[in-house]
Amino acid sequence: MPADQNYGPDFEASPDATPIGDSTRTVVKVLLVDDHAVVRTGLKTLLKAAERVEIVGEASSGEEAVEKAATLEPDIVVMDRAMPGMDGIEATRRITALELGARILVLAIHDEDEFLVPALKAGATGFLRVTVEDSDGDLAHDVEWYQTGGEYNPDCEG
Repeated sequence: MPADQNYGPDFEASPDATPIGDSTRTVVKVLLVDDHAVVRTGLKTLLKAAERVEIVGEASSGEEAVEKAATLEPDIVVMDRAMPGMDGIEATRRITALELGARILVLAIHDEDEFLVPALKAGATGFLRVTVEDSDGDLAHDVEWYQTGGEYNPDCEG
């Protein structure tokens, strides 16, 4: 992926990122974390469309997310921010502290800094914007893009 390519106002490519179409890449292992089963099911359905994405586990709470991340060692953790008990911010902080190398992507429907900044400070790599217009290809592409070195950049103009 060229270093000068970007994906809208929130994304900037890493200079050493592997192109999404690179057939030598391995499968991206994903852990889904959301307290709503219907959301996890929807995400799983959308991500299964990508040939290089494998859902290795699901968690319905922050506590369970930390346990499963330690056991399953996913490449990507897709994290809900608001959950009862341990929320996604604290779970992100704890998973990051495990130093597994997992990239944590927080599900976001809001662009406001009050939602985004705490996740970044906790160690999140970036965000998956979830809207009714999202297609399976968009979500899968975003997951693969982050895995290959893409980084959240709020100042990137698209």
